[in-house]
Amino acid sequence: MELLKETYNKNGTFYTLVKRNNKAAIYSQKDSDGLLIGYEVFEVKIQPSFIFPGTSTVNPEKERFPGNEDFGKFAWSYCTETKALEKYNEIVLDID
Repeated sequence: MELLKETYNKNGTFYTLVKRNNKAAIYSQKDSDGLLIGYEVFEVKIQPSFIFPGTSTVNPEKERFPGNEDFGKFAWSYCTETKALEKYNEIVLDID
């Protein structure tokens, strides 16, 4: 299975893994100038493998980075690392 990457670049924002386990992850967010924007915390979700329709191309099972539509459901954004760690710990304790 493909795991979350250490870094992502999405829409001009740079994400760097701060902390993770098998239930949750925290990424710092920085703008294109390297200035800290905040932190994203989310439950680690698995995207099952699938075959693209009409092809034999297989997309493997992988952990997925949340999209915009996931915020408020299983992903959250915080201004401080302290608040992000609080949410991370809440997720780790609440999910079995």
